Amino acid sequence: MLGGSNGRFDKTLDAAIGNQTGYLRFTGNDAKSDDYDDGNGDTVPSRWSKWNGDIALGWTPDADTLLEFTAGKGDGEARYAGRGMDGSQFLRESLGLRFEKSNLGAIDKLEAQLYYNYADHIMDNFRLRAPDPTSMMPMPMAAQVDRRTLGGRLALTFELNKVELVTGVDAQRSEHRARSSSYSMMTGYTDADEFAWEKDAVMRNVGLFSEATWYRSDTTRWIGGARLDRAETKDYRQSIRSMMGMATPTRPPARPAATPCPAALCATSTTCPAAPPPCTPAWSRRALPGLLGTVLRQPGTYRGAERLRRHRAGEDHPAGCGYPVSGRAPASLGLGLRRAGG
Repeated sequence: MLGGSNGRFDKTLDAAIGNQTGYLRFTGNDAKSDDYDDGNGDTVPSRWSKWNGDIALGWTPDADTLLEFTAGKGDGEARYAGRGMDGSQFLRESLGLRFEKSNLGAIDKLEAQLYYNYADHIMDNFRLRAPDPTSMMPMPMAAQVDRRTLGGRLALTFELNKVELVTGVDAQRSEHRARSSSYSMMTGYTDADEFAWEKDAVMRNVGLFSEATWYRSDTTRWIGGARLDRAETKDYRQSIRSMMGMATPTRPPARPAATPCPAALCATSTTCPAAPPPCTPAWSRRALPGLLGTVLRQPGTYRGAERLRRHRAGEDHPAGCGYPVSGRAPASLGLGLRRAGG
C-alpha cells in the first residue's frame, strides 16, 4: 500500500503459485487521488481513480516447453482542469496466448504469440462535474470511442557459433469506432450508448524482422537488425466535423466524367474513374526480394499529411490518379547497428 497527500492511496497485490508443471499468477492494483488546492486556495479539478487486474496461467510440461494464457481488465476516471470534458471511462480488456519451444534441432527456439486488446473510452461534461452554462457546451454532452486490436508474432532463434539470429514475422489489425450523445429542447439528453457504433478507421500492419547478435568476446557484442513493414489505414468517415459544425470532406469531389489517365502514371488502366478510387500508379508497385526488399518510389512524391491533403483536394495529378483516399505507405525499411559492452 502507498499513501500520499491530496487523498492519494494505492493498493497493490502480486501473488503467484506454481511447480515444475505450471503456475498461476495474479496482479492487481487500485489507486485514487483527490483534487488539490492551488496557492490561492481554489480547488483544481484533478481527482482520478483507477483499477486493474491481470492473471497469467502457464503450463510447462518439460524444461523446453511453455504455454501461457493471460487475461486482464481495468477501468478508471479522471477530472481535467483544462478541458471541457472529463474522462469518465477508461475501460480496457486483454487476452493473450504465448507458446515457446526450445532445442528443436537446427532451431534453437520457437516463439509464437497471439493477443487481443480492447479499449472503450468516454469523455463527458456531467458525470464528474456540472455543465457550465456559460461555456461553449452548456448542455450535457458525451463522446465515446473504442478500439479493438488483434495481432500475432512468430519468431525463430538460431545459434550459429558466436552469432545468434532471431527472425520472424508479426501482424496487427485495429478497428476504431465512435459515437456521441445528442441533446434537443424537445427530447432532452440522449446518452451515447443509445446510438449505434460507427466504424471510422481500420489499420493494418505486417512486418518482417531479423536481428543478429555477434558475441565478439565475453564483454563485447555487436547487434544489427533490419525490419520491413507494410502499413495501411482506411478512413471510413465521409467528413470531419468541427466543434462549430463545419464539415471537411475526407474524399475529393466526384468528377463529371472519366478523364484519360497518363500512361506514364497508370499501369493497370487507361482511364481514371469519375469517382474514387483512382487507378494505381505504376511507380507505386513494390518489389520485395528477400527480407530487406526494394521499395520503388517516384522522386518528389508528397508524403504524410501534405500528400493526403493534395489527394483530397484533387491535386495529385491532372487526371486524378494517385494514392487511395486512405493513408497508405507502400513499405518502410529500418536498419540498425549498435555495439554493447566494453
